[in-house]
Amino acid sequence: MMDKKSNQKMDFEEKYLTRTQLILRAFFKHRLGVIALVVLVLLYTLALFADFFAPYDPIDQSLKHTYCPPTEVHRTYKEEKAKAYVLPIISFV
Repeated sequence: MMDKKSNQKMDFEEKYLTRTQLILRAFFKHRLGVIALVVLVLLYTLALFADFFAPYDPIDQSLKHTYCPPTEVHRTYKEEKAKAYVLPIISFV
């Protein structure tokens, strides 16, 4: 008896919701979808502040070192004070 009433109430509520509200309600029930949305929002906000986190131009080339052999791959940039910077990949987001 209780399930029938709650089911009728749920049908009544969903009947008067807009299509957008129904889609958002279904989306927010899925935990993985919400986590993916949060990660995407974080990546896009990180891309907005990419110049602050990685102040070096990732495409910049030095003409002094044109004929030098390749150097080691550094995953972060470091100054004399050993302050690590974020990967330059964020500027490509």
